[in-house]
Amino acid sequence: MGVSDYLLNFADVIQSISNMVTEVNSKNQLVERNFKRNEMLAEYFFGISKMV
Repeated sequence: MGVSDYLLNFADVIQSISNMVTEVNSKNQLVERNFKRNEMLAEYFFGISKMV
């Protein structure tokens, strides 16, 4: 296995890690958005319940 083969494999590994990190980041953003939405809904319904 030559040096160029080794570097190609290394590049593939880096790309895979990069893809996984991107995937995790986008999932975290989804969770954060859902959390913020749920927080807003909770405040909204709490506000309504206080008015009733």
